[in-house]
Amino acid sequence: MDLDSVSPPPRHRSIWYWFALFFIVGPIRIITPLAWLHIAYTLASHHSPHHFPPLYHHYSHHHHHHHHHNTETSIEHQGIMSFGVHLVLLAISVMEVSFFIWYMHSARQVQISAPASIADRRALMQTFKRCLSVGLDEEDQQLLFKSPESSPPLTSSSSSSSSVFSSRKPLLSSHHSHNGKPNHNSTYSSSSSSSSPTSPTSFFPKPYMLDYNSPSAKEFRDQLRLWFFNAPLSQIKRDNMMEWLAWSFHSQYLEDIPLSSDDYAVLEDLCDMFERRMGMRIPEGRSEGLKSLRVALDRVRISSRPLLLYLLFGGLNKLTEWRLSFAGFKHVTVGSCSYLVRCSDKWSYDIQSSSSTSSLPSPPLPLLFLYGLGIGVSQYFDFFNQCISHLPSDQPIVILLQPHVSMDVFHHAHTHPPSETCIVASLYELMVRYDFHRSGMTVLSHSNGTIIHGWLLRKYPDIIKRSCLVDPVCFRLWEADVCYNFIYRSPRTLLELFMSYFVAQELGIAKYLTRAFVWSRCIAFMHEIPNATDPKKTLIFLAGRDAVLNPHRVREYARSFGLSGKSVRFADKLAHGQALVKGFETTTEIIKWIG
Repeated sequence: MDLDSVSPPPRHRSIWYWFALFFIVGPIRIITPLAWLHIAYTLASHHSPHHFPPLYHHYSHHHHHHHHHNTETSIEHQGIMSFGVHLVLLAISVMEVSFFIWYMHSARQVQISAPASIADRRALMQTFKRCLSVGLDEEDQQLLFKSPESSPPLTSSSSSSSSVFSSRKPLLSSHHSHNGKPNHNSTYSSSSSSSSPTSPTSFFPKPYMLDYNSPSAKEFRDQLRLWFFNAPLSQIKRDNMMEWLAWSFHSQYLEDIPLSSDDYAVLEDLCDMFERRMGMRIPEGRSEGLKSLRVALDRVRISSRPLLLYLLFGGLNKLTEWRLSFAGFKHVTVGSCSYLVRCSDKWSYDIQSSSSTSSLPSPPLPLLFLYGLGIGVSQYFDFFNQCISHLPSDQPIVILLQPHVSMDVFHHAHTHPPSETCIVASLYELMVRYDFHRSGMTVLSHSNGTIIHGWLLRKYPDIIKRSCLVDPVCFRLWEADVCYNFIYRSPRTLLELFMSYFVAQELGIAKYLTRAFVWSRCIAFMHEIPNATDPKKTLIFLAGRDAVLNPHRVREYARSFGLSGKSVRFADKLAHGQALVKGFETTTEIIKWIG
C-alpha cells in the first residue's frame, strides 16, 4: 500500500457534540434571529388596537366601567407589566439587530483586508532553511543546506521599493528557460540548481536529493500532505505547490506574481528545494480543484454571536480585574499595550541583588504571564488565585492584556491587533520601568501566548532567565497541525465545537489569525531557548489529548535537542488548556516551578 495516498479514517461526531450544538451553541445563535422576528412583529402589529390587549382593555374599562374597580386594578397591573416587558424586549432586540449589522459589516471588512506583509525575505529564507532541516541528520543537512564559501552575504534594504532581491538579475533555476518562462520539461542535472551568487537559494547549491524511502523523506511528505487537506501525494502537482509557496513566502496569489520577476524565480527555487527534501520530483501541471491551506488568502470563517454574549464575557473580565485589584494588581498602559501589574513599592533590583548575594534564599524573579486565545483574564481567574495564594507576596507579577484575542469587542485593538514590534517594544519598556530588565524575568506562557514568548526569546534572550511553555503552539508551526486543527477542521467533538464557534470563528480572533498573523514570524525554534536542557530554567508542558497541536511531534522535536523528561512534561490524559485548570497536579507543579 502506498502510504503517501492513505487518508486518515473518517471521524464521526460524538453525542456530546450534538448535545452542545442543540443545547448550548444553538440557543445562543438563535438570539439574533429572535430579535429580528420581535422587531418585525412589532412593526407589523403597531397599528392594531389589540397590539397590547391588556393595556388597551384597561383604558377602555377605565373610561366606561368605573364600577368594576377591582377588575380594573388587576387589568391595569397586567397591562403595565405586559407593556414594560414588551419595551424591554424591543430595546434588547433593537440593540441586538444593530450590533448584528455592525458585526457583519466588520466581518466583511476583515474579508477584504490585505494580509500582513512579509518584509524581511532574507530572514524568511533562513526560516525556511531551518524548518526543512528539522529531522535531518548532520550529513544530509550539510549536503542540502551548506552555503558555498564563495557566496557573498545576502543584503536587503527596507527602503527599497521593489523586491529585496532587486539588486540582482532574475534567477534561472532548473525550471526556468532563458526567456524567464517555466520550463516544464527540465530534469535534474549537474547544473540543475545553479543560481545567481546573490540568490537567496545559494544556500541550496547542490542537486542533492534525499532517498525517496528514507524515514525523514517519508515523514516530510506525510506532513506536507496536510497543507493540502491530506490529498494523495500524486494529486499535488508542481503548480499546486507553487500556489501554496506563493502564500507561504510572499502572502500573494501565484497569478499576481509575474513569471519573469525575482519573486517567481524564488518560488521556483523553493519548489526545487522541497523536491530534494521530499526525495522525489513533483509531477508537472495542476490538479484542478485541489485546495491548500493559505490562511492569509482564504475566506475568513467568522460566525456571528449576540451582543449579550460579548456583554457577559466583558463583564466577567472586568469583574476579574476588579477582584485582582484587591490583591495588589494595578492597570498599567505602556505604549500600545496594557497590563495588570503587581509590584510592591519595596521591590527593586538592588534589594533583590543584595539578597541573592547574602546567605538568605534568592528571591524569585518577576513573573510575566502570557495567556492564550479565549475570553481573556477571566478564564484564568482560578489559576491567578492560586498564584496569589502560593507565590511569595513580594514577587512581581505582570499579566499582558490582549483585547484582540479576548473577545473585547468594545476595544479598538479588537480588530486592530498590535504588531510583533509594538508588543515586544512595549514589554521591554515595561521591564525598564520596573527594573525587570536588570533582574531578568520568568515567563509563563500558554497556547497562543507562547508565540509572544518566542518573540521575547529571540529579541531579549538575556532578560528571559526562565521559561515555562504550556501547550506551546509556537513549535513546529511549519507543519499544518495547528493551522488545520484550529482554523479549517470541521468540529467533531464538544471541545472542537467550542474552540471553533466560541474562539476560532470570533471576529477579532479570526482577524488576528488570518490577516494579522505572520506564520513564519510566529515559529519558535528550540535552539532559541537559553538553557533549554536545564529543567530549572526551561519547562514545557504537553497535553496528550491536545486537539490543537500535535504533542507527540513537539515532544520528539524537544528530545532531538537534548531536553529530558524533566524539562518536557507529558500529561497523557489532559486536553488543551487543562494543565492550568484548578484540580490538576500540573497546576500545582507549574506554580511551584515559577515561584
